[in-house]
Amino acid sequence: MAPGELATRWTVRLALICSLAGAVAKAYAGTDERRLRLARAAWTAGWGLYLAHVTCAFQFYHHWSHAAAYLHTARRTAELCGRNWGAGLYFNYAFTAAWTLDILTCWCCPSTRRLARPVLIAWYGFFLFMVVNATIVFETGPVRWAAVAGLAMLTLTWIKSRRGSERMRDEE
Repeated sequence: MAPGELATRWTVRLALICSLAGAVAKAYAGTDERRLRLARAAWTAGWGLYLAHVTCAFQFYHHWSHAAAYLHTARRTAELCGRNWGAGLYFNYAFTAAWTLDILTCWCCPSTRRLARPVLIAWYGFFLFMVVNATIVFETGPVRWAAVAGLAMLTLTWIKSRRGSERMRDEE
């Protein structure tokens, strides 16, 4: 495997591991400021590695050409879905912008960051949509199965953290 391909693949794999660790850590952090900082650091590391992945993909696969990236996206979508459609690339651009905004708000105003529930649902729903498409729909083999395991772990974490927060409300 060529070095550029290795860098592109491993930066995104590490980004997924860090973002999963950040999400799980945040679910268990509660109001513990130290744990919240660790969760935020893991989430930020995931974002930084994701940006490195995007940089590697544009450098080694698309040669800094939006048109080449668009054609690649269209070809992959046609292979999987039977429709030659490259506009999914714009979802990637929106994802990059949204995650960057999320990171900025996490660090610039962590103590006052209280996003409305519909905004949180939309953001994390979009995040999961992108990750599931990238790792389960468009991938195969060990990467797909690792993503399924990570998604299962995240789902169990969410269920457990919801039960814990419901118990805390009941005790009040």
